[in-house]
Order: sequence, then C-alpha cells, then structure tokens
Amino acid sequence: MQPANRPASVFVIAVFHFIIGGLGLLCNCYGMATLAAGGDGTFGMGGGDPRQAKMQKDIAAIMKATPAYTLVQVADTVGGLILSGVLLLAGYGLLNMEPWARSASLWYGTLYLILKVGVAFYSILFMFPAFDQAMRIAMTQSSGGAMADQRALDFALSIAKIGMFVGMFIPLIYPFIVLLVMNTAGVKAAFAGAPPSSELPEESPRFGDPFGKRREEGPGPDDRFRKPPDEHLKG
Repeated sequence: MQPANRPASVFVIAVFHFIIGGLGLLCNCYGMATLAAGGDGTFGMGGGDPRQAKMQKDIAAIMKATPAYTLVQVADTVGGLILSGVLLLAGYGLLNMEPWARSASLWYGTLYLILKVGVAFYSILFMFPAFDQAMRIAMTQSSGGAMADQRALDFALSIAKIGMFVGMFIPLIYPFIVLLVMNTAGVKAAFAGAPPSSELPEESPRFGDPFGKRREEGPGPDDRFRKPPDEHLKG
C-alpha cells in the first residue's frame, strides 16, 4: 500500500535503485568471479587466433604491472558489490518511506562518488600510461613488427582515452541525482512526517480567492455601494 506522504520523486528513485542495484550485483559478481579465477581482463577476445591471444596476454601483463592494479580492481569490485546491495535494501525502504532508507541512499551516493572518483584519478595517473604503452605494442605486433603510422596511432589512442575518460564519469550521474533528490526540502519534510504540500491549511484562502480573508473579517468600507438603492437612501 502506498504511503500517503510519499513524493513521486522518491518512488522514481526507489525504482531506479532496484534496476541499478540489480545490474550492479550481476556485473560485480561476474567481476569477482573473474578476479578469483585470475582473469586477465581480455574477456576471450582472442577469437582463436594465437597471435591475437598472445597480444591480449601481453596487454594484460602490462596492465597488471601497474602499481596497485590488483588492489584497486578488488576494491572497486567489492565496493560496487556492497553498494549495489545497499541500493536494493534502500529501494525497498523508500517504497515504505522508512527514514533509514533515505540515510542509506545518502550514504550510497557519497561513498559511490568517493570510490569512483578515486578510481578515476588512479586510472588517469597510472592506467592511461600503461594502456598507451600496451596499445602501442599491440599495434606494432598486429602489423607484423613494422612501425605503424605514428599520427594515426596517436589519434586512435587519443580517441580511446577520451572514451575511457567519459566512461569513468558517466556512472557518477546517478549517485549525484540521488544526493540532490534526497536533500530536497519536500523529500526531507515527507520523511519527517509532514503532510503533502498539496494539502492546504484550513485557514488559507481556497480556489485562488484573494478576498477570502477579507470576507471572513467582514464588509469593507466600499460595501455601501453593494446595498440595495432604498437602504442607501434611508441612510
């Protein structure tokens, strides 16, 4: 049963909590299984070609040689798994307007932003240079050892790194929206038990009548012009 004071924005956030939390659980469980199996991040892209498989392994070896690579990957995956579970629990609580669900959503937004911004800075400082080196080696190997066109290679790597950079910050949109919605005055009031803003107080003028208050106080000085003509003459 829908709580009487639940804003529409809270319902929308709860639905997205279930969607994003469920997808996060699936993706991070797969990531955990890959890390536990010693996966190299190639996702089987060799296609059965021994040269392609060797290139993938060389790229993975360079990436893993990056300082704290494994530690960051584990922290990112475990953190994402835990926060996805928090989203699912918070989504259930938001549907029932539980105060703890708003707090859980705020904690999710804050911790997720901290986690992903930290991973993004790490990637810019360490992963991007390793990616650049790995891709240059891969391009040289794919061309049979011949020197690839330098300008074309630089352009391709620039486009790839821009795509990686944008891809790192797209996931930050949702937690940022969660923090904004959960901190609006209407949502705060609803979780504090205030009545919906659509309910007008009894003493307020209704139907947009600006003279409602004056009519309650009595006739004004110009009400003599509204009296019948005979009464006005008698006065």
